[in-house]
Parts: sequence; structure tokens; C-alpha cells
Amino acid sequence: AISLAVPEGESDFSMFRERDAAEKDEDRSRKLKKLGFGDDDNGLIRPDNMVMSVCKGGDWTKSMALPYTQLSFSSSMQTFHYGSADFEGMSAEWDEDGNCNVFGMGLHHERLNKSNIRLGLDPVPWDLFEKSIITAIQQNARFIPKNGRLYIRPHCADTGKQMRVGNSGTTAFFVEVTPIGAVGAYYDTDEKREAGANVPMKIMGVPDNKVRAGEGLGDVKAAGGYGPTAPVIKAVRSLRVPIEGEKNGIGPDGVLYLDRFTEGVSDAGPKEARVCETNASNAIFFQKLDGGRYRVVVPSLV
Repeated sequence: AISLAVPEGESDFSMFRERDAAEKDEDRSRKLKKLGFGDDDNGLIRPDNMVMSVCKGGDWTKSMALPYTQLSFSSSMQTFHYGSADFEGMSAEWDEDGNCNVFGMGLHHERLNKSNIRLGLDPVPWDLFEKSIITAIQQNARFIPKNGRLYIRPHCADTGKQMRVGNSGTTAFFVEVTPIGAVGAYYDTDEKREAGANVPMKIMGVPDNKVRAGEGLGDVKAAGGYGPTAPVIKAVRSLRVPIEGEKNGIGPDGVLYLDRFTEGVSDAGPKEARVCETNASNAIFFQKLDGGRYRVVVPSLV
């Protein structure tokens, strides 16, 4: 983890004091109470600034912090036609000593460039990546909630105009952030977002491994790799699953993808299946051992 200490005397983030004064306290409190990837009233919680850099002909511009705004692109942009885009998902949060910690920055940079190379995009230099992430956090530090974290979304795309297969020679690198709460915030359930606490998720196993399947783009985070998951997630979340003690059953929050049933299916369900991941994250299991010990088991994605 990389620790970014809060500058002495700046714990109230006075650089944003003018904007804070103009915004009603109750309005900001209401926005941050629903810590998720959007709420009914405001949609995605918009921070102050984003960070951007562009590469043309192999030369990257300096990272630029600019007000979070709508961007304008041509309808002929390569990404719209050929899906040449990728992303990472990171987070920053406060620790007990008042430092802001970012987990696994180097690993995220490594995988982003692996994705870029696979899609023919320009690799992002480490210095540019690190500075962009840190700048995005510093510019939006007042949005890091005490009961959650700042979600960080670095992403790249071919933004050139070409409309034929291949790369245009222009790669854009963006870093956006938004405040989120506990894991339940991702699943767009109001009571979970407002609670700001870790809520057990209800997931349904589905015999399909559409998220980053082991072949093709399975080991990178290409944007198009997640498109086929949308109808599966929608179908699962529309179900009511019968369960003892619940009169109306329960509604699944997400999907646990299972690959290749190896021994068929009985009335009791699949006898054996290979667990892949959920629609939102990797899956981690804890196997109870003797002596109060546990083994952490993480399914392979390849």
C-alpha cells in the first residue's frame, strides 16, 4: 500500500473551503449518505476534478487535472466501433493515523498495461500512472468518506477518428473517482448504502463464465469483456428464490459464475463445478481447518 499523509494543517482540505461554503451542509450530507455508484436523486456522485493525459505517436502529454465534466468525442472514435478500451478498479481510504492508503498501485499499473498491449493501446509509463492516481486523490480528498473509500477508476481508450479496424495512434488515459461505502454499495440497494456497513451479499451460481473467460481476453480487463454479463445480471436480480423463513423468498444481489459442470446436474443441483468469479469481483473462500485456523482459497481465472 502507498500511504499519502495528509499535510499538516490541511486536514480540513481548506483548498476546497470556498466550494464547501457555497454548498449546503445538509445537501452534501444527503449525497454522501448514499455511498454507492449512484443514487436515485443524483446519479453518480460527482467529485471535483478528474485527471487526463493523451498519447500521440508514442509521446504522452503531462497529466492534467481538470474539472469533472462531460467530454466530447467524435462518433467515429475507434472505441465506439471496435471496443479498444480497458480499465482498472482501485480504492483509497483513511487509516487510523490520518493517512490515505492506496492498495496495489503497482499491480494495477502492470495489468492496465497488459490490457493496453493486448488491445494495441500505448502503455502508460509508471511515473505518469502514479502521478495521475495521486493527483486524482489529492484533488478529491474531501470526498473520501470515513465509513467507506474513494473508488478510483483509471481507464484507457483509443480516442482517434478512423472507423476501420486497427489503432488510430491516439490513446487517452483518464482517472476518475467517486466515493463509495461498504461492498453492499455496489449493488444499488438503498438500505445497504445508507447503513454504511458490510452486509452479506446474496449471490446465485450461474453455469456461465462470461466475465473475463479463460481464453481470449481472460487475463485482461477489456471493457467489452463485461458487456455480455449485463443480461445475466438483470435476469438473476429479477428472481425471487424460495428460502426457509422468507415468505416471499429472497432476491439475489449478484452472480457467481461457474464454469464447465464436470459431472452433470442432479435434482440437488450441480455435483461439481469450477468457480470463476462474481460479476463484481474475484471470489474468496475460507476453508476451516483444525486449531482455529483457516485456509484462504482463491479460484484461478485461467
